[in-house]
Amino acid sequence: MQPRQQQSKGGPFNLIIGVLTIFLVIAGIYYAFAFAKWMLSFVAIPLLIATLIMDRSVVTDYVKMHGKWLKTNPLMGILGILFTFVLFPFVSAFLFGKVMLKRKVNNMTKGYNPEGDEDYVKYEEVLTEEEQFELDLQDEPIEEDMELIDLHDDPNPNPLDKSKKKDDYEELFDDIDFDENTTS
Repeated sequence: MQPRQQQSKGGPFNLIIGVLTIFLVIAGIYYAFAFAKWMLSFVAIPLLIATLIMDRSVVTDYVKMHGKWLKTNPLMGILGILFTFVLFPFVSAFLFGKVMLKRKVNNMTKGYNPEGDEDYVKYEEVLTEEEQFELDLQDEPIEEDMELIDLHDDPNPNPLDKSKKKDDYEELFDDIDFDENTTS
């Protein structure tokens, strides 16, 4: 048998095709972005006005966010303001989308409670016979539970309690120091 030889397919043209593909993809993304910016630039100001009419707080919150960024991280604040001006059509579309989403959420929450009542739904809990029997048993006082057990009069004293008086036998060992080394 003859050993197989590896043959490169396409030779140096693979590198050229790869570079051209990357260039075409980047150019396509750039032109798609430029086209989207051009299209949004026609509706950017009307979208911003509609946003202000629908909910002014969205725009004021956006401005406050950039003011907070300027105080905490000036570089980030300046970049945010710069990008806001450069990408104004996208910012106005974003703010308009935020207002529309906020309105949709508010409309959905109103749909769940149309009267605006905060009352609870009235219902009656139906118990099975076993549950009712257990509740009846819990309502009856048991005499054993009524007795109070006095735990302070424990007949067995605590051996670790140092406050009690020592007896004569324990006093014999008070003078001895068990930590000393004694050699005989």
